[in-house]
Amino acid sequence: IDDVHFFGSKQATQAELLHTLDTLGHAGRMVVLAGDESPRDIRQMAESLRSRFLSGAVIQVDSPDDATRVELVRRLSASRGLALDDGAVSLLAERAGRPLPGGSSASVRDIQGLLTRVEAAHRLILGGDRGGSGVIDRSMVARALGLTSVGGGESRRPVPIALILERMRSEERRVGKECVRLC
Repeated sequence: IDDVHFFGSKQATQAELLHTLDTLGHAGRMVVLAGDESPRDIRQMAESLRSRFLSGAVIQVDSPDDATRVELVRRLSASRGLALDDGAVSLLAERAGRPLPGGSSASVRDIQGLLTRVEAAHRLILGGDRGGSGVIDRSMVARALGLTSVGGGESRRPVPIALILERMRSEERRVGKECVRLC
C-alpha cells in the first residue's frame, strides 16, 4: 500500500486499514506499506495503526546511486525488450540522477519515464530499428529525450499539443479537399 502518509486525519480509512491489517496478520500474510514519512512523523495517525506500522521493519529507501541507476536502466530496458548500448545506458542513468525541480531526488520512476520516451521514439518514430542492428545508441537516446541541438542552437523542446492538433486539422482539411476533387 503506497502513500500511507495520506491516511493521516482520515479516521474511517484508518479504521478500515487497521481491520485489514489485523485480518491479514492473523492469516499469516505480509503487507508492505510505503510512505513519504516515518510512521512516527505522520500527523493525526491513530496510535493503534502507528504501532502496527512500527511493529514491522521500518526502512528508509534512498535514491539509487550511480551504479544502481546503471543496473536499473539495464534491467528495465531488457524487460521492455530494448537493446541499449553502453553509451545509451550511461546517458539514461546520468539523466535519471539529476535532481528534480523543487530539490527532490530522482527515483526508479524517473528511469521508467525516460525509458518510455526512448521506447516510444524507437518503436514509433524510427520504426523500431535504427540502421538494422536494433540496438539503441546514445545519439538515439539524446534525440528521444530532446537533448540534441537543432542547427547548433538550443536543445529541442517538446512540441506543444496545440501545434500538433493544429497541424492535424490542416492536414485533414488538405486531404479532405483532395478527396473532394478526386471524387
